[in-house]
Amino acid sequence: MGISKSFVGEDASGKEILKVKKKFALGSSLEASFTDTLSGAPTSKGIQLRGGFWLGSADILVISGPLIAQFSRRKVDGQGLNPNKETYIVNVAPGVDLVLVTAICICFENAAEGGR
Repeated sequence: MGISKSFVGEDASGKEILKVKKKFALGSSLEASFTDTLSGAPTSKGIQLRGGFWLGSADILVISGPLIAQFSRRKVDGQGLNPNKETYIVNVAPGVDLVLVTAICICFENAAEGGR
């Protein structure tokens, strides 16, 4: 049995707008709740990771719903880039908030890395 960890995102005034909580499940599963900043309405959605950050790529989807993003990472070597640093590539479905997906990706990775 482990300790459940949550990740919280706040707006500039300190109001919680995103909360991602790791769920106990086979595979990687997070539950995300967020506030629609345009309407101010709280929305709760189950977000699932298919694949894994440690494998280098993953799909992020709404549970029982559509694929909202695909994530991959790789080490990049090249002129002008830091050698042995990882580059992250995220493909986001049309109409999905880029900042929200970025925040969810950071939370997924942090959870996968054990908060290191």
